[in-house]
Amino acid sequence: MNSVGVSPSQVTVGPNGGAVSLTWRVNRSQPRDPFGSTVPVSDTTRSTEVRITLGGRTLLSQPRLLARTTSIPPDSSETLVFRETLSLPPSVARALAQGSGQSAVIIRTFQDSGAAATQTARLSPGGGQALLAVQRIDLQFETGSRTQVVARDGGLRAVADVRFSGSGLLQAEWQVSVADGLRGSGRFRTLALVRRPLLSSGTGRLRLFSPPLPTESAGLYEVALVVTEPDSLTERSAIRYFVTPSALPPVADIDLLSPVDGSALTEATLFSWRGLPNAAAYQIEVFADDGGSPAETLQVPLLRDGPPSATAPLSGRVVSGTETQTRLSQLSLRHLPLGQDYRWRLRALGSSGEVIGVSPFRRLSRQ
Repeated sequence: MNSVGVSPSQVTVGPNGGAVSLTWRVNRSQPRDPFGSTVPVSDTTRSTEVRITLGGRTLLSQPRLLARTTSIPPDSSETLVFRETLSLPPSVARALAQGSGQSAVIIRTFQDSGAAATQTARLSPGGGQALLAVQRIDLQFETGSRTQVVARDGGLRAVADVRFSGSGLLQAEWQVSVADGLRGSGRFRTLALVRRPLLSSGTGRLRLFSPPLPTESAGLYEVALVVTEPDSLTERSAIRYFVTPSALPPVADIDLLSPVDGSALTEATLFSWRGLPNAAAYQIEVFADDGGSPAETLQVPLLRDGPPSATAPLSGRVVSGTETQTRLSQLSLRHLPLGQDYRWRLRALGSSGEVIGVSPFRRLSRQ
C-alpha cells in the first residue's frame, strides 16, 4: 500500500444532511520477487468502515465495506478507484454548524496484505440555508382569545403562529393537561404529533391548528404546542380554557376598583375588584374598542364556543379565586399593540368553571 487519495478533498454538507459522493484512489505495489519471478500476485485491497469525526470526536461510524481483489506482477504498481455515496443524517449537519470552527473529516483506512494507509475528506457546513430555528410560538384559540370558556361537549381548537428561520424538519406535539378542578392537574398528555418540513430565507411564519380539544368533563385545561426538534426554543407557553357544566347558575355583577375608565395600560397597571364569595377563579378579558360610549355594553356572549367573531378578546389573564388584583403579564401585553384603544371586563368562574359573575366594560388605551 503506497498512498490513498480522495476527491473532492472537501465537501459541503447541507443543513439537513444529505448525500455526499466521494472517489477514493488507492495506489498499491507488488515488491520485486527475490527469485526473479514475474508471475502476477493476487491481493485484496479493502476498507471496512467509514468514520466522521469533529475535533477528534466520532460523530458517525458505519461498517461499509469497499474491497477489490486484483493481480499484478512483482515490481509493479496499480491505482484502484473506489466510488461511494454516503447519506449523512441531520444530526451530523447540526453538529457541524455548531462546531465552532473545529475540524470535521470523513476518514477511511485502506489496507492490503503488506501495509495500510489512511486518507480524509474535509467537511464544512453550508448549502445556502441556515439550520431550522424556531424563534417564537404564539398560541390562541380559533376565536382569537388566549383564554376561553366553553360548555361541556362544545367544539374548541387552538391555533399556533410559529415564527422560524432556516430550513429543516419541525417536530412538535400538541399537548393538553388533564382536567382536575379549577387549578388543573399539570399532567399533560399528547393529542397529536406534528412533522412539517420548513424552508425560509429570512423569517418564516406557519399556522398550525390543533385537533379538537377535549371538552367532555368540566374543569380547567391547558393546551400547548411543544417543539421537540429543533431544540432552539426554550420558552414553553400554554393557554387555558374552562369547560362548564350544562346548567349555568345566575350571573352576579362584579364591582371594579381599578383601573378607572379611560386609563393608560402599562406593565404597572393594577386590575382590582371586589371579590365574590363563591369564585374559584377570575378571568380578565381585553377587547378591541368599538368606539361606542363608555356606558354601552359590547355584545359579547359569556360563552364563546361558536365560530370566530370580531368581538373575540385579544388578550387577558386568569387568576385564582382568592385574588382580587393582578397585572397583565408581558406575554399578554404583547398581544395589545401600542397606539390602540381597548375595553376590558372581568368574569368570575365557579368551582366547575361556570361563569358566576361579570363586570361592566371599561376603556383602556396603549400609548
